Amino acid sequence: MKYFGTDGFRAIFDDKFLETAYKTGYALSSVYKSFLVARDTRESGELVAKAFISGAIKNGATVSYAGILPTPALSVAVKNDFYEIGVIITASHNPKEYNGIKIFDGNGYKLSDNALKELEIKIDESPVGDYFYLPPTSETALSTYLDSLKRIPKPKKTLKVLVDCSAGATVRTAKIFEEFGLNTVYIGTSGTINENSGVFFVDNAVKIKKEVGADLAFVFDGDGDRVICIDENNEILNGDAILYILTKYLIKQGGLKKKTVVGTVYSSVALERSLNVLGVTLVRTSVGDKYVSDTMKKFAYPLGAESSGHGIFNVTTGDGVRTALILCYLASVVPLKERKTGFMHGIVKELTYPFGEESYKKLKNYAENYKSTFEKNGRMLVRKSGTEPIIRVLLESDDESIIAKIESDLPAMQDG
Repeated sequence: MKYFGTDGFRAIFDDKFLETAYKTGYALSSVYKSFLVARDTRESGELVAKAFISGAIKNGATVSYAGILPTPALSVAVKNDFYEIGVIITASHNPKEYNGIKIFDGNGYKLSDNALKELEIKIDESPVGDYFYLPPTSETALSTYLDSLKRIPKPKKTLKVLVDCSAGATVRTAKIFEEFGLNTVYIGTSGTINENSGVFFVDNAVKIKKEVGADLAFVFDGDGDRVICIDENNEILNGDAILYILTKYLIKQGGLKKKTVVGTVYSSVALERSLNVLGVTLVRTSVGDKYVSDTMKKFAYPLGAESSGHGIFNVTTGDGVRTALILCYLASVVPLKERKTGFMHGIVKELTYPFGEESYKKLKNYAENYKSTFEKNGRMLVRKSGTEPIIRVLLESDDESIIAKIESDLPAMQDG
């Protein structure tokens, strides 16, 4: 697609971005007339919100503005508060110079690829106007989301938790941990989004967790739809490990009648093997939590996740805070370090290269040639990033020497 990738539209913020935001608002309001709009904490967020909202209002829409809000909070509010469309201005985990637009339908699901393709045509046909209007901030959407979290069981005992907000939108919802009776230490509550805190700086959170003596830690990305957990043994639990823990819980509760959960092509081979031991099938989708969510909806599967930390448990999109609160409850009954027993750990290495068509073709061919080397317990996966101009390469094996050999070969091949 021209504008939209794996998870919405993202680009470096500039004047052209503002024009696109205005035209997107204008184009969407040719179909929908009732909007809920929010943003993350980026400096450019208010300008982008003004541009988008101005375009939507110019074409006859009514807009409620929620200010700073995590993506999952907008998803919940757009459905429960009866809006036709929800839009969040965010570039998620991308650096501060980026911004983006994620769009949800009235049921809280991200727009389908077909709907986005039709929208792109309308965007190119839309005019550009002045970016001047920003409605007063309403707290209703935030309240709706926080109320939805209160249905989660509260921990059976007090736990001390470290919460890393990544200087992002989770700063608006993180106080819910205290309402759940948790002794909470916060980091990443100010500063620049995704800079020196958040999901790309998990080791920093591990260090601080040890220093403050926390039982658990939860590390979010900029818009709060991802979470990485650090357990009682200071081991990092990504989305695969979290999916395994939640799967075991659902089995015990009798809530996994179809014996199937949903992941993506990035979900590890080790996870799949671990689930198979439990008698559970892993269905894989394309990368992107919306594809996980769509598959869950289509086949009525209650649980899915991406290895990056998007956990979807009876909701329509990745929800970091919701996942973290569920894990707190589970940990208060049986520690997570025990709940993850049986989860197999493969060796995983992720590499990135600047995107180029020739490089991409060479790496794909290289992966094909190495298939027999990995056998059934490993793989090499090459894909174009849907959010950045890079190629992502995933290496996975039970044998560290195989990964080391391929990793040493790749740069030479890339240059060649």
